[in-house]
Amino acid sequence: MKTQIRSFSSRIVVSLILLLSLLSANAFQETYQVSADSEETLFVTFIDVGQGDSSLLSTSSGFDILIDGGPSGAGETVLSYLNAHIIGDLDVIIISHQDADHIGGLLDVLQSSISVTSVLYNGRACETATCTSVFTEIGNRGITPEAVSAGDTRIWGDITASILNPQTVPFDDNNEDSVVVNIAFLGSTLLFTGDIESLGEAALVANDVLSPVDVLKVAHHGSDTSSSIAFLNEVVPQHAVISVGEDNPYGHPSEEVITRLENIGAIVYRTDIDGNVTFTFNESEPPDAYLTYLPLHLKTLGTVTNPDPVPGENIQCDLIGNVEICASVSDATPPRYSNVTVYGRLVINNIPQSGMAMQSTWHYKTTTAYCDSGVTGTGGVASCQRSIGGASAGYEVVIDVNIGGYSISTSFTPTE
Repeated sequence: MKTQIRSFSSRIVVSLILLLSLLSANAFQETYQVSADSEETLFVTFIDVGQGDSSLLSTSSGFDILIDGGPSGAGETVLSYLNAHIIGDLDVIIISHQDADHIGGLLDVLQSSISVTSVLYNGRACETATCTSVFTEIGNRGITPEAVSAGDTRIWGDITASILNPQTVPFDDNNEDSVVVNIAFLGSTLLFTGDIESLGEAALVANDVLSPVDVLKVAHHGSDTSSSIAFLNEVVPQHAVISVGEDNPYGHPSEEVITRLENIGAIVYRTDIDGNVTFTFNESEPPDAYLTYLPLHLKTLGTVTNPDPVPGENIQCDLIGNVEICASVSDATPPRYSNVTVYGRLVINNIPQSGMAMQSTWHYKTTTAYCDSGVTGTGGVASCQRSIGGASAGYEVVIDVNIGGYSISTSFTPTE
């Protein structure tokens, strides 16, 4: 696992998520008053379901997609993750294929109070009791699953989902007929590959439908029957996630596959080592913004520090998926010709983010000023102080605070 900070031209902010938030959904709703305008953001979490696959894609505007649900024993894990992140409805469930380690956990989700609008799958009939139970529950909800194949496209707001597999003439193999979907969001791309193997990969290469991606969900848990050199040379992922169980009996992931991925230049993440892995995508200004890689591996992190309380007055917080950004000022009604401190705090999954630069833009009545010296400490809080001089009494000075690509505003109003 690499722990260096890297910069790319892609518009991503990446965080390894190691712990579920210990706060309940009600606690978040009661504690924080949302007061911020945020750009559209896509959160993609590869949920640690052991030996299986499950991924949640969630936009800040509230569109939620679940790809697979892990094995039956992980259903409660998936459901708990959805509940902890206040996912009350799923717009789309994509079933990559009918193997139990991808479909089993969906039964718990489908039997929960979470609403589901649509289900996409590869069109194959069920051959196991687990699959039959899941599709029976889908039918009980009044949903008719939609079979998809190569060439199909779905557009969901800023998300374009291009189906690359199964082929129009299927291989008649459950793994090879996995739904492979390319997700494009505001200039960033992810490729979800199910358990596709050598024949499916060769078809995608031959069909010339592959292109470089920011994130690759590594096929078949890192099995050496997938992730061929020819395939990887087409997708050249910057980041590769292997969803795999610890000490599994299959020997996944293959060391050969890991070597191939590293040789192509990918940063490799593994759910058996890293737990949940979350990527955050947003369209930043300027367009060629940045990637910040936050190495929060539990084995090197040690004891997780609790977030510091937000100091000062006029505290404003915005909760965006698993990310909380806050801002405040030392005095909401300071006298003219005094000093004012602006505070910012960034917390991801209840883990304070340290060592992150804070930028603040101060909007006076006729001028704009900046204060960019703040860096977050171990509790996630940064600060920056300015002299407000003869700022107009009675006029609200708005301060835009940005940490790690997340923005929120607070303000103060000078007095005589």
